[in-house]
Amino acid sequence: RPRAANPAPNMGLRDAMCLHTLTEQRTLRLLLIPGGTLVVTLIMSMMNGSVSPFVSIALNSEAPEPAQQLLARYYMWHLTFFGIVSLKYRRLPGDLVWVAYFNLFAYLACMWTGFKSYDGSYIGSWRQD
Repeated sequence: RPRAANPAPNMGLRDAMCLHTLTEQRTLRLLLIPGGTLVVTLIMSMMNGSVSPFVSIALNSEAPEPAQQLLARYYMWHLTFFGIVSLKYRRLPGDLVWVAYFNLFAYLACMWTGFKSYDGSYIGSWRQD
């Protein structure tokens, strides 16, 4: 049986496969964009005075933030949500496409309702105002 040609002559086969995997559409939509969004928005929340490093705090900061940060946070999370849902829409069989739409509804409901983990401090928080 003939051997397959090496796709990248200067790199080993394993390195070429790793680079190919990082540039795939599903890797970008399911790992890189959500991971980057999580890290950046969590740092934004912590810099604004949030004390708990939960995903819900990255989604909706518990501390007041300027309008520019709010717009950036919402843009990144919406990009993440629609990227994940569009990939699910393309990959799921036709009779399961409703799962992608339900997933989008759940994501957006969490975002737009201001959902976050309860931290026990209602008095004096932005929720009381």
